[in-house]
Amino acid sequence: MEDDLRSVRRTHQEQVSENEPEPGAMLYKRRTSVSDMKTSTMPWLVRLTSSNILAVSMLDLKENLMAVILWFGMLNFQFGKKMLLLIHISQHLVKGVVYQFQTLTMIWLLQEYKVDGPSLRTFTCIATSMWSLKPVLGCMSDVLPVHGHRKKTYAMLTSVLGVACTLAIGLTSSDSLSPAGVVVFLCGMTLQAVTCDLLTEACYSEQIKKKPEYGPDLVVYAWGGVSVGSMFAAGLAGWIIANLSARAVFLVCIAPSALIIPAAATNMFEEMPLSSIAVSKLQTTFLQQPEIIYLCALVTGTSLSLSTFSVLVESQSTKCIAAVVAIAGIIISSHFILRPDIFKVITYFALQACFGVSISSASFLFYSDQPLQYPEGPHFSIAFLSFVLCFATSAMSLVGLVFYLKCMKSWSFRQVLAFGTVLLTLLPMLFETIMFLGINVSLGIPDWFLLLGSSISTVIARQWQWLPGILLVSYICPSGMEATMLGLLAGCAHVGTQVSNHVGASLLNWLEVNPKGSAAESREFNHLWQASLLANLISVCSIVLIPILIPDVKQLDIASCIKGNCSATRHHMSKQASQAADS
Repeated sequence: MEDDLRSVRRTHQEQVSENEPEPGAMLYKRRTSVSDMKTSTMPWLVRLTSSNILAVSMLDLKENLMAVILWFGMLNFQFGKKMLLLIHISQHLVKGVVYQFQTLTMIWLLQEYKVDGPSLRTFTCIATSMWSLKPVLGCMSDVLPVHGHRKKTYAMLTSVLGVACTLAIGLTSSDSLSPAGVVVFLCGMTLQAVTCDLLTEACYSEQIKKKPEYGPDLVVYAWGGVSVGSMFAAGLAGWIIANLSARAVFLVCIAPSALIIPAAATNMFEEMPLSSIAVSKLQTTFLQQPEIIYLCALVTGTSLSLSTFSVLVESQSTKCIAAVVAIAGIIISSHFILRPDIFKVITYFALQACFGVSISSASFLFYSDQPLQYPEGPHFSIAFLSFVLCFATSAMSLVGLVFYLKCMKSWSFRQVLAFGTVLLTLLPMLFETIMFLGINVSLGIPDWFLLLGSSISTVIARQWQWLPGILLVSYICPSGMEATMLGLLAGCAHVGTQVSNHVGASLLNWLEVNPKGSAAESREFNHLWQASLLANLISVCSIVLIPILIPDVKQLDIASCIKGNCSATRHHMSKQASQAADS
C-alpha cells in the first residue's frame, strides 16, 4: 500500500509540475474558474480512495514516530542514558505525576475534614510554600556537599522524607490524622518535588553549557515529559477519587516517588566525589562572594513572609503594598549584588511574573458557581475544572513544545519572549472578554470552548516565556553555581507571582468584583470583564522590558552570553578585574 501511495504522490507531483503556469500567465491562472480548478485536480482526487487516505495517515504516523525515535536517539547520544533516565524519574514522574496527583487531590483530601474556605486557602498556601525554599536549597547544595556530593545526597534525603509523608497520608484516615498533620505531610511531599526539580535542572544545566546546540532539545524533553505525566495524573486521579478515595491517590504515588532514591544512590547525577581540597576551594569561592548567600536568604525569607502575611492580614491593599515593597527590595538588592548580566535576566523574569496580574480568585467562582449562586454562569463542575481542564492543557502544551522545537529554537531570546508575551495577552483577553460579557451565548459558542482556548494559550505562552530563561541562566551562570542561580531565578519569579496575585486581588476590590460563592451573587461579576481586560493590558507592558534586560543573541549562541569569568557578584568581578590588571 505504501508503494501505491508513493506512486500516487509521484503522479500528483508530475501533474503539478506539468500544469505549473509561466510567470506571465499567473494573472490568468488566478482568475481560473472554480470548475476549471476542480477539473484540473480530479485525477489526483479520484485516486484518493478510502484505502489510500488511510495509507496516507499511516505513512505520516510512521514518519512521525520515526522522527521521534531518532530524536530520542540523538538525545541519548549527546547526553547519555543516565541523564535521560534521571530526568524521566525526577521530572516526569516526581514532578509530572506525583506532584500533579498531590495538587489535584489536595482539595478533595481536605474536604474530608469539612474545612471552610479561609482555612482551605491557608492550608493550600502553607503546603505550596515549599517552592519558596529553592534559593536556599540551591545555595546549600552548591556550598555544603555531603560526602563530596552536591546533589545526590540531598535528593535522597528529601525523597526518603517525601515517600514517608506520602505513605503516612495514604495509610491514615480523617480520624487518625488531623488537618494540620495532613498539611505537614503535604509539605514533606512538596519538598521532595522542589529539591529533585531544582537539582535535576542544575544537572542538565551543566550539560546545556557544554552542548548549547542541543540545549533546547534537552529542555523540551524535560518539560514534555512533565506534560505527559500531568496528563496521566489528570486522567487517573478523578477515577481513583470517585471509585476508591482521595487517600488512595497517595498510595499510587509511592512507587514513582520512591524511584528517585535508587536513581540517586546509583549516581545518575553523574557526580564525581569532591575531595576535601576541592570542597574547601569551592567554599572559599562562595565565601569570597558572601552576598550571594545573603541574597538567597533574602528571597526565601521574603517569599515565606509574604505567604504568612497574606494569611494573617485581612486588608488587601496592605498586602498589595507589602508585596510591591518586597519585590522592590529584592530588585534593588540584586542590582548592588549580582553581576550586571545576571541581574538583568533575573530581574526581567521577576518583573514579568509581577506584570502577569492574576484575577483567578474571581474567575474561578465565575466558572464554578452553580445556578443558586450565579444563574447566568457556565456552571462548570469542580471535576471538570480540576481534571478535564488539566488534561487538555497538558496535552496541548506538548503541541506548544513541538512548535517551539521546530520553529523557535533558532530565534533570539528577545523574539521568543516577545512572541510569548503577545500570545499570553491577546488570546486570553479575547476569549475571557467574550465569555465574561456573555457574547458567546448569543453567538452560540459554548463556554467550555472559550475556557479551553484561554487556558491552553496561557499554558503554551508561559512555556515559551520560561524555556529561554532556563537556557539563558544556564549560559551566564558561573560553573559550580548552577543550583544557586536557578534557585534565585525560580525564587524571584515566585515572589513576582505572589505580587501579581495581590495586585490582581486589589484590582478586583477596586472594581467591586468580590464573589464569595454566596447565593444570588450575579452582580459581583458585572465588572469582571473589565478586570480581565486591565489585567491582560498590564501583562503586555512587560514587553518593554525585553530590549532593556534581555541580550539580543540567538538561543544557540552561547559565546555571546558567557562573560569569561567565574564571578556572580559585582564586587568579586571587580576584584578579579583589578587583580588581572595588576598582574
